[in-house]
Amino acid sequence: MKALFKKAFTFYKYAALLFTVIYWVYLLVDDWIFIEKYSSSMSTIQKLDHLAVWMVYFAVYFLSFTIYYWLIALVSISVYHLWIKRTKAV
Repeated sequence: MKALFKKAFTFYKYAALLFTVIYWVYLLVDDWIFIEKYSSSMSTIQKLDHLAVWMVYFAVYFLSFTIYYWLIALVSISVYHLWIKRTKAV
C-alpha cells in the first residue's frame, strides 16, 4: 500500500505542476482584455490588489484540486488493496 501512495504522490506532483501552468496561462488569456484596458489607468497598489485576488482564486482552486485528487486516490487505493487484491489471493 505504501508503494501505491508513493506512485500517487509522484503523479500528484506532475499533475499539480500541470494544473498550475494551465491555470495561469488560462487566466492571462481569459483576462487579457481587462489587463490591456485597465492596466494603464491603475496604480501599482491596485495592480497588486488584483494580483492578490488572482492568487486567492488560485489557492482555492488548487486546494480543491488537491482535496479531490487525494480523495479519489485514497478510495482507489483502498478499493484495490482491500477488495481486488484480497479476491485475487483467494
